[in-house]
Amino acid sequence: ADLPTIAYVRSQLGWTALRNGNYTQAIEWLEEGLALYQQTDDLLSVALTFSGLGEVALRQNNLDKATILLEKSLKLRREYDHTWGIAASLGSLAWVAMRQGQYDQALRCLNESLSIRQNIGDMGGIAWCLEKRGEVARIQEDPARAVRLLAAAARIRASVNSIVDPSDQNAYDTLIEGLRTELTPTIFDAVWAEGHDMHLEQLNAYAFPA
Repeated sequence: ADLPTIAYVRSQLGWTALRNGNYTQAIEWLEEGLALYQQTDDLLSVALTFSGLGEVALRQNNLDKATILLEKSLKLRREYDHTWGIAASLGSLAWVAMRQGQYDQALRCLNESLSIRQNIGDMGGIAWCLEKRGEVARIQEDPARAVRLLAAAARIRASVNSIVDPSDQNAYDTLIEGLRTELTPTIFDAVWAEGHDMHLEQLNAYAFPA
């Protein structure tokens, strides 16, 4: 088989391992894919593989390594004006910043990522950005904003049959349950309904007030 095909197969195996939470295997396959891609002129696939390795590092809480890898992916994607990729790299960098407690930086990245995703109609990506923004709101002690954003994200996901990444489902469920307890179930349900009914146009301004 030819080099690009082998590179593609290795990378796909790596992504599958990543989604299944098998990080050691994911690193091995993604690094093999990266080494092969770097022998071709397919720099967007190099960027994609950097972002995969960056996500593994992030999930392993190896935040400095994650930042380096994700910034490499973002740089290549900006050079090629690969809009979806730019949004994805920015989203992952926002997540790293959240883990590091750098919330202003996280919000800057999320805001840019959300704007791009809205321009290209990436509904699953829009929902993901709103969920992450909701997590920041919760950390910054604004539980009602968190619930409205999570509700809006849930409605968007339902409209396109998008699901929360299986490896993030437990954290998502814990977040929702925590907010329900914090606000009391009655208030939670009322606030959830408000968020559920928000239009996409309102959401940007609500998520990132000027």
